[in-house]
Amino acid sequence: MYNAAHGNVATSGALDITKLGASRALMMAQTSLDSLKLNVQPKYLLTSPTSLTLAEQLVSAIAPAQASNANPFAGKLTPIGDANLSGTRFYLLADPGRLPQYIYGNLAGEGPLRVETRVGFEVEGLQVKVATDFGVGCIEHRAGVTGAGA
Repeated sequence: MYNAAHGNVATSGALDITKLGASRALMMAQTSLDSLKLNVQPKYLLTSPTSLTLAEQLVSAIAPAQASNANPFAGKLTPIGDANLSGTRFYLLADPGRLPQYIYGNLAGEGPLRVETRVGFEVEGLQVKVATDFGVGCIEHRAGVTGAGA
C-alpha cells in the first residue's frame, strides 16, 4: 500500500508543519493511470496516541496576531488517533466518499450473518451458530500518504 514505488511515502522525520505541508503536496500530486493530476485533498490525519496531541495542535484554529502566523491546516484536517499505531509515523487520508482506499463486504449472495439453530437431543436446549464471510482489500494507493516518521 505505502511504498516509494507508489509515490506515497513522504520524507522521514517526526510530524511537524513542514512535514505535513510536504505530505499534503505529495498527496495532491498523485496521478491517475493516464498521468492526470488527481488533486486529492487529505481529510484525515491519522497518528499514534503519542502524536495525537501534536496532530490536534497542528490543525487547531488559532487567531494569530499576524497573517504570516496563520495555521494553513486549521479546519481542513480531522486528527484521529489509533492505539494500534506506535512511533511517529503519520498518515494523511482522503475522504472515503470521494476516493476510497479500502473496500469491504460480504461473500456474494450471502447476508451479513448466517444463523443456524439445532434443538438439543442429548440435553434440553437450543444450539445457535452464527457465522459471517467478510473480506477487505486495498483498491486505491493514491488515497493516502504516509510520513515515514523519525
